[in-house]
Amino acid sequence: MKDYRAKGGVEVTDEMIDQWDKDADNGVYHGTPGELIVNKPLGRPPLYEEPMVPVTFRMPGSEAEALRKAADKRGVSFADLMREACHRELGWQTA
Repeated sequence: MKDYRAKGGVEVTDEMIDQWDKDADNGVYHGTPGELIVNKPLGRPPLYEEPMVPVTFRMPGSEAEALRKAADKRGVSFADLMREACHRELGWQTA
């Protein structure tokens, strides 16, 4: 049996945890609800208004490595570097 201590130093046994698990499965929740904390969504904000789709293609490993090094040198991600190259080809402003 493992010894657990709850906040405030209250001992919590394996039996208590098992009973809470069974109770929760049956919709019984002990205690009082605490403060509700709503966190910001994880991840960065979207880059574009429309959904993004993955685009993959093959190239020699040496070229891919050279592009990754170029991205590192500029301090941008590989994906950002590839998007910029596509925008240049299409004559679009980079986002």
